[in-house]
Amino acid sequence: MEPNLDVLNADLAYRREHLLSELGSRQQNARRSGVRRLMEERRVRRAAAARGLDPADLIKRA
Repeated sequence: MEPNLDVLNADLAYRREHLLSELGSRQQNARRSGVRRLMEERRVRRAAAARGLDPADLIKRA
């Protein structure tokens, strides 16, 4: 007895959607972590400028 092609197609479509949504959430997480890094870098620059230090040196060390 052959498996029903409609069932197989529906299963493949479901798996595809699941994988695409997982990929999308990973991309969002990567973007968010990039934003966090930029915010941290900005904070370090401001703190260094307030102390009269060169912000570029601090960022190179980090």
